[in-house]
Amino acid sequence: MPKPSLRQILGDNIKKRLKQLEMTQEKASELAGISNGHLSDLLNGRTWPSDRVLERLADALESEPYELFVPPETKAGEKIERMLEVQTILREKINDLILWGFKTYNGKDEAPPEM
Repeated sequence: MPKPSLRQILGDNIKKRLKQLEMTQEKASELAGISNGHLSDLLNGRTWPSDRVLERLADALESEPYELFVPPETKAGEKIERMLEVQTILREKINDLILWGFKTYNGKDEAPPEM
């Protein structure tokens, strides 16, 4: 099987990150300050991002730029994948805890969320 190109890896990793964040292409392109068409071209390997676009896109995807180039089948890719899963779980738990704190502060007697 041929080795995937960097453009393929970049596009696949952006798609995967969009799915993990449950973010639309439109929202990601808006946050990154690029057109939806430009993001589509990146996703499909038709163009290459400038360094500024890459930085803004990584920020929009809550990632580091280098993470978008790590092939998923490598050990580093597996570690990054797991770290992103843990990050998502922690974000959800923190949001639950903050919400519980607001409810408790406002006089609603509730048990704390399960951690």
